[in-house]
Amino acid sequence: MPPERITVVGAGIVGAAVADRLSALGADVTVIDPAIGQGITALCPGGVRHQWSNRETAELVARSLPFFEGVSELDPGLHFDRCGYLFVTHRAEGVQALSELVEQQRALGIPAELLDGPQAKKLVPRLRSSVVAASYGPSDGFVSDPIRLSQALIQRARSRGTRWLPQQVTSIQLRGEAVCGVELAGGAQLPCDQLVVAAGHSNQELLGQVGVQLPLRREERRLHYLKRTPPGFCRPLVASLEQRWAGKQLGGAFYHSYLGTPVGSEDFLELSRQRGAAVLDGLEDLEHDRVVQGQYSSTPDHQAIVDRVGPSGLTVCAGLSGHGLMIAPAVAELVSQLLSGGASPLLQALSLQRFAAPAARDERAVI
Repeated sequence: MPPERITVVGAGIVGAAVADRLSALGADVTVIDPAIGQGITALCPGGVRHQWSNRETAELVARSLPFFEGVSELDPGLHFDRCGYLFVTHRAEGVQALSELVEQQRALGIPAELLDGPQAKKLVPRLRSSVVAASYGPSDGFVSDPIRLSQALIQRARSRGTRWLPQQVTSIQLRGEAVCGVELAGGAQLPCDQLVVAAGHSNQELLGQVGVQLPLRREERRLHYLKRTPPGFCRPLVASLEQRWAGKQLGGAFYHSYLGTPVGSEDFLELSRQRGAAVLDGLEDLEHDRVVQGQYSSTPDHQAIVDRVGPSGLTVCAGLSGHGLMIAPAVAELVSQLLSGGASPLLQALSLQRFAAPAARDERAVI
C-alpha cells in the first residue's frame, strides 16, 4: 500500500516539527502555509524551560530537550544556549511555591535548584536585594533563531519527499463523516487521508466550518527590546510572577515584558520599565529599541490541545502559544501516536474532552 497522504496546515514551529516527524516515519506529507515560521513563531525569542506548574508541560519539555541539544546538527547556523531560567520571589510566602516547583522538576529527573537570596544574587549580580529566593533550572536555555529552526525542519522534511505549498487553506472537505481534503485560496483542491491542523488561532476559524469548537481565546503579548546592553548584564532569563515581569539578555539586546492585564502602549512601556527595575539594578539605564507584539492563542487552562476531533481523519494541535516552541518535538511525537491509533496519559491530559471536567489544572507559569 502507498503511504497515507497527510496534510499539515501550518508551518510555524509546531507544524514544521509535525511534518518532520511524520516524514521520518515514511508518510506522504504536504505542508500548507503562505510562509514558514511566521505567526507567533516569528515573535518567539526561543526559550526552552522545564519550570512549569503542571507536570505534563514539564514532561513535554523534558521529552523535547534532546532535540534542542542537538539542533546544530540539523543546521550549523543554529545553537542552543544553556543559559538557565531563574524564577524569583520577593516574599517569604513565595518560597514554598518555588520549593514545590523544584521538587516537581526533580521527580521528573530534571535538574533544578532552590536558591536563597544571596545564592541567586551570586548567579545574577544585578538582582535587587528584595529577592529572597529563586528556583533555578540550569538545563533551560534558548534556541538562537526560531524562524530558521522552522525552516530547517521543513527543509529536512522536504529532503524526504514532503511538499510545501505556500498557499492559504480556506476550507476542509468531507466525504460523509470523514476528511477527504482541503480547498485552497483560488479554488484548487488537495485530497488527503489525514489532516493535521496546527495553524495557531486560525484553527478556530477553519475547524468551525466542520462543527468543531475549540475553547481558544486571543491574549495580547508585547516584548520591549532594549539596546546597548553591557556584556554579562543578565545571562539567565529572570522572571518574577509577583511583579508580572520577565526579561532576558540576547547578545547586545535585552527583551522584557510586563505580563499583567493588557494595557495601552505607553502604559506597557512604563510598567515594563517599572517592574523590571524592581527586579534588576541598572535596567532603567538601558536604551529603548523597539516593541514587537502579537497574540497568543490560549486555552482556559493554558495547556495545549493535541487530539483527534470532529470528522474522522482530523487531528488538531492548538493552544500552544507561550510554550509551542519548547514542546514542539514532543507534540509531533504525540501526533504520530494519534495517527497510528495510539494512546498515552499525556494524550489524555491534552485531549479536548478534559474541558468537560469541572476543574482542569491551570498552567500558571505562562510567560
